[in-house]
Amino acid sequence: AFVNNLTEEQRRALLDCKTREELEKVIDNYEIDLPDEMLEGVTGGKGFVPFLLAGFMTFSGAAAMTVPIQASAEVSVSQENTSSVVYGTDITKGMTIDRNGSAYEVIEVQHVKPGKGAAYARIKIQDIARGTVYEKAIGYAEKINIALVDHVDINYSYSDGEYSAFIRLDNYEFLPISNSFLPKGFKFIKEDTACKALFYRGEIIKVELPEFVRLRVTETDMSVMTRNGNGTKQALLETGAVITVPSSIEKGDYVSVNTKTCDFAKKL
Repeated sequence: AFVNNLTEEQRRALLDCKTREELEKVIDNYEIDLPDEMLEGVTGGKGFVPFLLAGFMTFSGAAAMTVPIQASAEVSVSQENTSSVVYGTDITKGMTIDRNGSAYEVIEVQHVKPGKGAAYARIKIQDIARGTVYEKAIGYAEKINIALVDHVDINYSYSDGEYSAFIRLDNYEFLPISNSFLPKGFKFIKEDTACKALFYRGEIIKVELPEFVRLRVTETDMSVMTRNGNGTKQALLETGAVITVPSSIEKGDYVSVNTKTCDFAKKL
């Protein structure tokens, strides 16, 4: 694909384009070999260049459609040195360990030294990709594979409803990610928001969102009084998401939203 042949300077120049005219000028000035059929019918607007580079092309006219392509192999991180080994006696909270090829975070550790028998660690681990929590006893002499998970800074660019395009900030590659893979709180994420992608064994296993985001209220409905006398109402946010807010919140106000709980946090 032509995307893989672009230099970093060419990609930066393309990202600065806001109109088709600017795009055409950059293509000429930087001698970018963009196929005519890819440029034909491409419309301007915020986010159209990232989608073009990521393989999402917007066409105008009767043939309007959005075409996603798979991310290139260059997007994946190296699969080398994905794990190392420690013993059960060394396991601590916060470690990431490998079990059957999947990465788990150690969220709780209790070291047990019985009067009789060998010492061991009782741990709780959480599957990073799925969120499932398990309990396990690890003998002090037992070998544990440490999962080396890569945390990569990414920037949310644009969504077509089925896929969302992100930019890797370490190499400016583009990551088209299915919206079904993204966490529930993604509905509160605006364009240009910084996130993190977690890679293990060359694949994305999780997208982490900022815990709190600042959003503008675009509409509210009538307040509903609760039993304790506090009023609440529904508010439509600038991302299109709807949340419950105190009755004092009005259209045009800015609020903080918790992306993990998907709840109103406070008025800003």
